[in-house]
Amino acid sequence: MEKNIYLHAINATSDDNYPTIETYQILCKILKCGALLSSRLQRKLSRQVKGSKNYAKTKIRIARVHSKIRNSRKHNIINIVNDIVKDN
Repeated sequence: MEKNIYLHAINATSDDNYPTIETYQILCKILKCGALLSSRLQRKLSRQVKGSKNYAKTKIRIARVHSKIRNSRKHNIINIVNDIVKDN
């Protein structure tokens, strides 16, 4: 659903050199890397013993990856909206 928001923001502009296209490509790269890292860490977590220190450390790493993904989405949506508002 969020992908559609970015695409609509890109399609709302008429300029071919609009910076939101680059922002969208960077965002996709960040989200793809984050998703791969998150899934790898979640598989690692599933093999660990609940209650162990390594289990707790892995949970913290997963939370950190999820917060980075969330923050990058939030940051880029704000940038796209600001660019559209400034353009009009």
